[in-house]
Amino acid sequence: MIDVILAMGPALGNLFSGLNPVYLILGAVVGLVVGILPGIGGIVALSLLIPFSWGMDPTSAMIMMGAAMGAVSYGGSITAILLNVPGNAPNISTLLDGYPMTIKGRAGVALGASASSSVLGSLFGLVVLVVLIPVVMSVLLSFGPAELFMLALLGISTIAFLTTGNVFRSLFAGAMGIMLALVGLSPVTGTPRFTFGTTYLLDGVYYAAAIMGLFAVSEAFKLGMGGYQSVAEVKTEQKFSHVVEGILAPLRSPRILIQSSIIGTIIGIVPGVGGTVAGMLAWLAGAATSPKAKYGTGVVQGVVASEGAICAKDGGALLPTVAFGIPGSAEMAVLLGAFTLHGLQPGPRLLSTQLPTVCALILALLFAVIIVTAMGVFASKYLARIAMVPGYLIAPTIVILCLVGAYVLRGSIWDSLVTLSTGIFAFFMMKWGFSRMTLTLGMILGGIAELNLSLAMQVSNNGALIFFTRPISLILFIIIVVMILFAVVIPRLRKAK
Repeated sequence: MIDVILAMGPALGNLFSGLNPVYLILGAVVGLVVGILPGIGGIVALSLLIPFSWGMDPTSAMIMMGAAMGAVSYGGSITAILLNVPGNAPNISTLLDGYPMTIKGRAGVALGASASSSVLGSLFGLVVLVVLIPVVMSVLLSFGPAELFMLALLGISTIAFLTTGNVFRSLFAGAMGIMLALVGLSPVTGTPRFTFGTTYLLDGVYYAAAIMGLFAVSEAFKLGMGGYQSVAEVKTEQKFSHVVEGILAPLRSPRILIQSSIIGTIIGIVPGVGGTVAGMLAWLAGAATSPKAKYGTGVVQGVVASEGAICAKDGGALLPTVAFGIPGSAEMAVLLGAFTLHGLQPGPRLLSTQLPTVCALILALLFAVIIVTAMGVFASKYLARIAMVPGYLIAPTIVILCLVGAYVLRGSIWDSLVTLSTGIFAFFMMKWGFSRMTLTLGMILGGIAELNLSLAMQVSNNGALIFFTRPISLILFIIIVVMILFAVVIPRLRKAK
């Protein structure tokens, strides 16, 4: 705990030194705008910022990424409340009470409640993260190559089993990701693999270019082909007194706020579940524990419950991401790609040598939420009109930005082709029910698994038995087996019965 507290000082200094305040505001604005746009989401915001972070100091890059990540959720709540259109998928629970409040002429109250709940929920989740980091650090000190290999397999398996849809398709996507990780020179023997005689693939598939295609370009194709659905005009006459009433709402319902923040943080820690589940569970828990408040009819407690959980989940999701390299959400999978781009490897090394950078990421997320909520409260009526831009105009803009960004990263047209081809491939993956996040994890963790498998075998006196004679490695293996039983075998047995 002392190490984390001491690291907060340099992190806070970095946050407001040089151009970092500009990167903080830039990330926050991008996250806010992307959050407002229906059907886009945080994964696109982070993907679009990856090329802009090229050449930055790792701390500056993480500040910009953290700011975008923190701003997306509140941006999505603006259109959910004013237009009944969730800008970000998790905000679907916000509109259940937010839009009815707008119809009743209480949009200002809903926006104020969303703002303060977002800030307090984020603060709760990040405090929990700071408290748990020292505990995780002490555990990670006992991790060797065998444990890191099993951890990589656990990361891929966890995302596969927690992803909605066919388990075997998710595992197959993870296997494809591992195959992509094997492209290029072997880290053990230096032998070229799957390069097809080209020098471009000697360094492997470029993570940054591939991730932009997998998430941003594929989402743009989906948005463009989905057609344009017009939304209603903004129906709100906000008064400052109404906004203040909404800001104070979480303080008048502290139990709902704390209950929702706890749910959001726990859901965030569980890999692959995400903010949509957190928001809905918190809203349902609030409805079950508050019989007098008729949730779904336009009560402010529903907005508090939803937004508190959605923003608290980011702190929880960061824990497995920075400590184990297992992303707690799709946004964290993209963030892992940004880590790799800037030479940051999640795990013991990151927390022991780059703790101020991790703390800067945490602070950027919190400050971004504060910045965008202040902007949103006073300019939401105008910001919400961004949601009225037709999808067929937004989609090509995103594709062009991604292709140009991929080219700028290394000045190679091949990177742009990788972005375009992976985007097309990922679009059909979504259409056929394959998990993009599992493929990304396989691509990122596959190299780590291969290297640590080789190291473990080199230091082992008993061959593969090293994975079963070391306690932590054995526990991780058992967890993987249990997950397979629960996710695959038991459902089939029940179906057969």
